[in-house]
Amino acid sequence: MLERLARKHYDRGRQFELQDRFEEAIDAYRRAVALDPPFYEPFLALGRIEASRGRFEKALELLDRADQSGDDPEIRHWRGYVHGRLASYDEALSDYRSVEDMGDPHVQVNIGRMLLALGRYDEAETVLSQSEDEKGK
Repeated sequence: MLERLARKHYDRGRQFELQDRFEEAIDAYRRAVALDPPFYEPFLALGRIEASRGRFEKALELLDRADQSGDDPEIRHWRGYVHGRLASYDEALSDYRSVEDMGDPHVQVNIGRMLLALGRYDEAETVLSQSEDEKGK
């Protein structure tokens, strides 16, 4: 019963978000998250919004919870972004590396950026060169 209610709140939040009604989306996502559902989507959705608003600590909590119950590469991609913004470059690199085989060219660039932040310049150059080569194909 609570899971169905959480799903309804999530679905409402998604509809609000698609209509650019972000405050209402946040409210609906928070209601879903408060019910601690076994599915990851409301945690990811609210984590994305919190990250976009610069609330990185809260975003990381939500994304970690999403990662516990879901296996969506988007979770790791967003966690990588948040870890990078928090200057947790090793963690960001680990998250980005975990999804680099998904074919998203932005991931390679982000891996290169994290390597640069860690002072691993030769590795960063290799990764970023490969990313440029892939774009040229």
